Amino acid sequence: MQHNINSILAAFIIVMCLVFSWFLLFTDMMSEAGNLRGQKRSILVAILLGYAVYRGYRLYRSIKDHQQQKD
Repeated sequence: MQHNINSILAAFIIVMCLVFSWFLLFTDMMSEAGNLRGQKRSILVAILLGYAVYRGYRLYRSIKDHQQQKD
């Protein structure tokens, strides 16, 4: 049960990071609300995408390890 909750939460975080980085890349969201323009915006997008990749790798390894323990 605990494995399922962790996997669902990790997948949700991955999707939210990808969605937020997509909005930052392709819309004007957050550009007028603060000082998030240019290089700062690009750095935040890179961090979000990097974190999504990292969490995706951890999710993949977790699922793979869980399947090996079942067998």
